[in-house]
Amino acid sequence: MLVSSTKYWVVLLHILNNVSFSDAGSDASYDTCDENSIPSSTSPSNLTPNNFHKICPGTYDSSKPLSQPICGDGTAFSFYYHKPAQRYSNKDKFIVEFQGGGACWDENSCNKQQGLLTFPTDLDGFVGYSCSEVNYGMDNYGGYPINLLCADTIGDMDLSEYNYIFVPYCSQDVHMGDSSSTYSDDDGGNGVYHHGAHNMMGALNWIYKHFPNPSHVFLTGCSAGGTVLPVAYDLINNHYNSFLKGGRTVNINTIIDSAVYLTPAYFLEYGIDNWNPWTILEKTAFPYDEYKYTVQYSTRLWEHVLRRGSNNDKWGFVTHTNDPVSIAYWQAMGGGYGDDDDNDNDDEGTWSSDLENSLSTIQDEFSNVDVFYIDGQGHCSFGLQYALQEDGFEEFAENIIQEQQLVKKTSSSAPLFALSFILGSLLVLTASLAKAQNEDNYDDSHDFADMNDDDSSEARTKRPRWLPKFFRKKKQSRHQGDVSQSYSDDFLPERGYDTRSKAASALDNVTDRLIEFFGALVVYSERFEKCPVTAGLFLATTLYFILMLIYGGFAHPLNNPALGPPAQALSTFGINNPTLIVMKNQIIRLFTSNFLCSGVITYLMYLGCIFKCMRHIEAALSSTLVFGMACFIIAFGSNLIYTLFGQGASCGSLALVLGINVFSIVMSKKISGSFPRPWGSTFWQMLFAITLFPFNSWIMIVSAMVLGGFVVPLAIENDNFYGAQKETDKISKTPLKVIGGVYSLLFILILANVPRPNDIYQHPYLTGCSMMYTPDLDSVQEAFGGRRKLGDYDGLCAQFCVPHLISKPFYWSVSGYTEYGLYQGTCPDMGYTNHVADKTMTFYGYSLDVEGYYLADDDGGN
Repeated sequence: MLVSSTKYWVVLLHILNNVSFSDAGSDASYDTCDENSIPSSTSPSNLTPNNFHKICPGTYDSSKPLSQPICGDGTAFSFYYHKPAQRYSNKDKFIVEFQGGGACWDENSCNKQQGLLTFPTDLDGFVGYSCSEVNYGMDNYGGYPINLLCADTIGDMDLSEYNYIFVPYCSQDVHMGDSSSTYSDDDGGNGVYHHGAHNMMGALNWIYKHFPNPSHVFLTGCSAGGTVLPVAYDLINNHYNSFLKGGRTVNINTIIDSAVYLTPAYFLEYGIDNWNPWTILEKTAFPYDEYKYTVQYSTRLWEHVLRRGSNNDKWGFVTHTNDPVSIAYWQAMGGGYGDDDDNDNDDEGTWSSDLENSLSTIQDEFSNVDVFYIDGQGHCSFGLQYALQEDGFEEFAENIIQEQQLVKKTSSSAPLFALSFILGSLLVLTASLAKAQNEDNYDDSHDFADMNDDDSSEARTKRPRWLPKFFRKKKQSRHQGDVSQSYSDDFLPERGYDTRSKAASALDNVTDRLIEFFGALVVYSERFEKCPVTAGLFLATTLYFILMLIYGGFAHPLNNPALGPPAQALSTFGINNPTLIVMKNQIIRLFTSNFLCSGVITYLMYLGCIFKCMRHIEAALSSTLVFGMACFIIAFGSNLIYTLFGQGASCGSLALVLGINVFSIVMSKKISGSFPRPWGSTFWQMLFAITLFPFNSWIMIVSAMVLGGFVVPLAIENDNFYGAQKETDKISKTPLKVIGGVYSLLFILILANVPRPNDIYQHPYLTGCSMMYTPDLDSVQEAFGGRRKLGDYDGLCAQFCVPHLISKPFYWSVSGYTEYGLYQGTCPDMGYTNHVADKTMTFYGYSLDVEGYYLADDDGGN
């Protein structure tokens, strides 16, 4: 498969947006938001994980299209967002579910639906609870059974890993309206805001801003919430998968549950214009004027969306063979008109036949659409509730929802690492060339003075003194018009009467500019000629570190005492994680980890080693190649060793510079010279790093120091010390072959999955903490108080992850000085395999995920 690279410029734009001084949502008004809601300007990163949050999108100036979210009776509109538990925290996957609840389009229908034109404040009961708590503690909503997908597992799909956005319904226009209608002239008459399209765009715009580069999107909705899904799909697909944003990289799958699908001609002629859905349909490029009065309107709209979408995006349609709710709305819209008025007309049969024919038409043309019929009478509820009770539906749904790898997705940090690495490599190259030029001491007659009438010494000093001979000769031949100096035997006349094509002349001009630019870089890089590798490494690591902080922000100091980003951001940017390297074949981490600092403190330690020691060590060696090879041996070797024997995650930058420090100490004893001897700083930095900073493993640091102190010196031959002759340092071939052989063997062992790291670290969050559990029933019940009693379960267990920095003191203090039984490990390891619910609790700004389990043979008395 192809690797998506152009897509990642979206991430760069997102980073620039985050650091800009202006807030894109600063012109929004939140005056109508209620006390339970949070302004949409709030970033998800600032919200408590594993909790429902009510997000108010605010309103904008009325001149901005679809920017006035409001409910039908004028109450404020909000949507709900559930952030996954910390172990699943991501910006890659999200579910959008649209609520159903009928429709109205005239005075009579809106009178009947009056109670559904106001915001459903009962949903505020979700706020502050996790998905699993709501599923566990709430039997139904509005008389319908409730099932929240964000706490569900469908086949092998664990939907609790997804960000979940629930869009309430209070506009009675199938989420597509853009009008304000008055259906009665009487005082207090039915003035209705059909602003469903405004409400939907309020939610989608928030999603676009905070999820800039997702990999998988799942859309679903019940009844009226299912009717809007083709339009919602097209909007999301056009936003993420447009050509200008890198092409198709986001997989969007959809399940429509019991949509009010059929549209009788009477409704299309006399009712739908009251909603004015044409504003939102214009965004889909649907030619609604051509189909707005045909009963095949819904089918034509869906066909249009499917043609604009991808065959890799799967669709499912779920319906009962007899759906009284859909039939009632079909009749109210005029379905069955034209039949005789006898009471025995078969509206149910007509509706069922028309629906089946319409869906068959879609299925015949599009192979990515499938239909699941539920035999019998029924409608729908939250989260595919009724359908999931049917045999065979779970397999059907898993096949639809399963993420399709449209392209081989790489980490969102890929373009950022490439940028950092290329700039660092360019600095190494130009500084090395400047060093080579000064050592070769070219004669002034070979400089740029020959190319210009200005032969002053001042002019020569301002020009680059080094260029590859090919470019230098080529430029000389063109400007002097001397065939004898040309790099070719071809005749090139002087510029004054040049007979070459304009294209060739333009190419020469471009070449001249590139030569001058590259030469200027070489001149600038002369200041780093004594330490090219150190300078390049410093530039790449610093830029990558800054970009990582902008992208990931700062974690709580308990989670990252080095004052850096959370474990998820470190993982995204390529920290060495043996579990992901071995089980997911993410070999690139062996390389990227060497450019990662775990936080501000470790970066400052790294910086001290660079400026106090490393640059002097490189200057003490006469060969840039030798120093570069020494860095490679230490960096790659320590990462291989950590992957084989380590657990969790570790950065490699600090280990590399500490290994170089030890190398310098050994070389200073082996050879008299100017190698620094940073005994004290190396020891104390090693001690602080392995004791206080969890993302700097002692295995990686110690292995790097051993490699720097014992292996690298064996690979370097030094006949005369620095300054005596040029090129006195070189790599010894025999030790290098041995090192290469050993490293190759270790690498093969990793590829063969010989190491067995703990698979729990497939969740990056858990690399920064230690799992512990307690089977103490009272403490578990207290933690989950306020919902259905957990006393029904005899064997209950709660597990949580304690930050490495305090894990041992916490374990010793709780075990030794309290009555609670606390153990290291997880509940499932001890037989508590049935998940009840989970909850995130916050103490002084620190969030702790607590998961409740019960014994496999305990059904809770149900």
